Amino acid sequence: MFEIIFTAFLCGLTLYLLRGISLAARKRYPPGPWGFPVIGHLPLFGRLPTETFLQWRHSYGDIFRIRMGAWPAVVVNGYSAVKDAADKPGDVFSGRPDFVTNKALREAFNGDDPLAFANFSPRYLQHRKFTVAALAMYMKRCDFESLFIEESDRFVRILVKDSKLCELDIGLYAYRAIARVLYQVLYGVEKSAEFEKILNEIVESTLNFNKFVGAGNPVDVIPWLRYILPYKVKEFMNVALELKWITKRNIKMHVQEYAQRNSVNDLTDALVFYGENLPEKSENSTLLTKTALLDTLFNLQGAGLDTTAKTVQWLMIYMVAFPNVQRKVQDEIDQVVGSGRRVSLKDRAYLPYTEATIHEVLRKNSIVPFALPHFTIADTKLCGFDIDKGTVVFLNLHSVSFEKDFWGDPDVFRPERFLTKQNTLDSSKCHHVLSFGSGRRRCIGESLVRQEIFLVFATLMQRCRLSVTDPGDVDLSSVPSLVYGPTTCKMRVLER
Repeated sequence: MFEIIFTAFLCGLTLYLLRGISLAARKRYPPGPWGFPVIGHLPLFGRLPTETFLQWRHSYGDIFRIRMGAWPAVVVNGYSAVKDAADKPGDVFSGRPDFVTNKALREAFNGDDPLAFANFSPRYLQHRKFTVAALAMYMKRCDFESLFIEESDRFVRILVKDSKLCELDIGLYAYRAIARVLYQVLYGVEKSAEFEKILNEIVESTLNFNKFVGAGNPVDVIPWLRYILPYKVKEFMNVALELKWITKRNIKMHVQEYAQRNSVNDLTDALVFYGENLPEKSENSTLLTKTALLDTLFNLQGAGLDTTAKTVQWLMIYMVAFPNVQRKVQDEIDQVVGSGRRVSLKDRAYLPYTEATIHEVLRKNSIVPFALPHFTIADTKLCGFDIDKGTVVFLNLHSVSFEKDFWGDPDVFRPERFLTKQNTLDSSKCHHVLSFGSGRRRCIGESLVRQEIFLVFATLMQRCRLSVTDPGDVDLSSVPSLVYGPTTCKMRVLER
């Protein structure tokens, strides 16, 4: 009897394996470079994966296959392929891989996935819907423009004052300025005497957090490394908990105050409003809870600070590297706004060269070149290739900004490329800059952040002249991380 059962088992297993081999033979997978056993292609990325991936795209096409340690992965390049993946029916490319850092975050947040790291599901869609609604409520009911203008003015005053003493490393200045704005958007005007200390905590914790979630983290893609390097995961958990503590402290205060005044004064209030009818906690993982919705502040605080601060740095560095562009921006602002009043959002439509310059800096520096990793939630096809369920997907946003067929001279810094013959913004060119992502995972704060960046940059150009001793010596190379920032650059910020 045993021999019969064992023989039947072997026959079944053989048929199963043969069927799998047959199916695999009928599939057409993307090509890709040779990699190493176990660790895959990680050692081949080099210092700048953006450049390596551009070379591999040239060799293997718009879709190529790699391996991230234990995870099969594909890299999607070019505007057409990226848009096809991001907008795929059924949202098949909208998942998130369950990396070690994702699991650590879930543990830190008591079983809830923060919005940006959550896998695609009906709960995620509900979470995103409420967060978008809360942002819209905040932008409708709160005077965020006055906040942006006031803080931009303050940023300029500090830069000018401190620049009288020496050339400035503008990195920390940008972080502190954006942290002030972000904190007040999220939590309202801070009156505490410890405000400066709180800002320092947010900046330091955000920088530390982003070190751990950068692309290609070996602990993420080779899970057994967490047992060899347990301190890495513990350190990440501590950083996440520190950021969580900052948000939790403010949430508790807002929930108590909102019940008394019933008005929306900041984004936390708006999230409290949308969370009123949600359960505080739930054993059902498919249900969105009030706690999970309010924990969205964790994502907004971290992502909003790092990306915006680095964008401001890039804008300032490009202005000292290209003083002719800086003069053109200033001339346009002088003609439209003058020096007798502050720049406002109503001026935005009449400053096309200023807007074109912002778009060109964003194009040249894809600060989040691969977005957060996506993950296929079902077997699918893309550009004629088979992509299996459970594949990590990198949407190479950087490649979109350097397509020679579309841009002509993508390596050249030329804001005029975004202007039509009628001196208006070319919307088709603007839509090819995917700094905020694409599809269902697109940054939900894009509209608010774009307005903030415009006001900060335009105020700087209206009030200041940025300079270095030799513009030709300015280093425009990126420092890889989750968010790519510039190398250190010292400059003078002189009042005009």
